[in-house]
Amino acid sequence: MEAVFEHAVERYGVQEVGTWLWEVWNEPGPNGGQYYRGTEAEFVALAEQVYLAAERVEKKYGVDLKMGLCSSGIELSDAVAQRLYELGKLDMVDHVSVHGYAGAMAPATLLTDQIPDLRRRYTKRYPRMKPYQVGCTEWNASSMGGELCDRPWNATLAVKCVRLMLDAGLDYGAFFTLIDHPALKPRPPLFAGYLGMITKQVVAKPVYHSFAFLKELKGGRHA
Repeated sequence: MEAVFEHAVERYGVQEVGTWLWEVWNEPGPNGGQYYRGTEAEFVALAEQVYLAAERVEKKYGVDLKMGLCSSGIELSDAVAQRLYELGKLDMVDHVSVHGYAGAMAPATLLTDQIPDLRRRYTKRYPRMKPYQVGCTEWNASSMGGELCDRPWNATLAVKCVRLMLDAGLDYGAFFTLIDHPALKPRPPLFAGYLGMITKQVVAKPVYHSFAFLKELKGGRHA
């Protein structure tokens, strides 16, 4: 991990890398989970080394690596935060992110309620913890049961979802799967490229243009 951090700094520079957001793991499961099959103790030990590596690189290059916990991995994020607290290094946590899949899987309030909850989660447990950014690194603006995200009217829903999250105080976000892969055989399962904004043929979908529209808005709090 230290080599990864160093490579990033040496290739892209201190100023650029200082704007990046780093996470330990995207959506790890607790013991026996789908993506991580080790124990909680093993995970915390690995995460500890990631933070210590980041700290060494920060001191060596004078860079501020914006470190986060696990994206949408609440149980393991809690364990990592507790370990950092025990080490006296909880101030290294700069951001925490979550995933929000509404539509057929959950009500739209999922996109809003969990944002303030996540913002309070660690400052309530650790009163001296510095304020951290809250982000959403995976979310959807469709039922996830079909091709609705490729339809023009879905662009309107995407804009609405973004506004809901911004109203709830979201600091940053990303749209799950930027590039589409419709040509793959057999077609991928549910979590596939069709949830993205751009096709494999580099054709922008309607939802992409909705984001371009949001970016061009001036003077409003949603710009």
